[in-house]
Amino acid sequence: MQKTLDFAEFARCRNALWWCIRAEGRIVGSIGLIPEQSDTKLAHIATLFVYIEQACWGRGIGGRVVEYALAEAQDRGFLRVECSVVEENRRAVALYETKGFRREGRKCVHSLTRKASMTSS
Repeated sequence: MQKTLDFAEFARCRNALWWCIRAEGRIVGSIGLIPEQSDTKLAHIATLFVYIEQACWGRGIGGRVVEYALAEAQDRGFLRVECSVVEENRRAVALYETKGFRREGRKCVHSLTRKASMTSS
């Protein structure tokens, strides 16, 4: 739950667009667009995120909501929409490719995070 709350706070701070996905009278997922910071050269880019309950896969819901989000992105002036997906998630990769996404690279599993040094004055 904490990861969800942290993500919600991140999305709020970035002025994300976030919609619930309803099917069969209940919420079965969510989709959204997280804009890059508006005061940067990347302000024309938004990152797409999608989650749909596994029980609802294979019903065309993903395709419809991705089309909706892409139309919203265009209406709001975004020139580029990006997403990240686990390579082994073939269903998602196929969905994104049918909607016009193209693979641009591969993210390494290695990373380095450095904490900012704290100095007192």
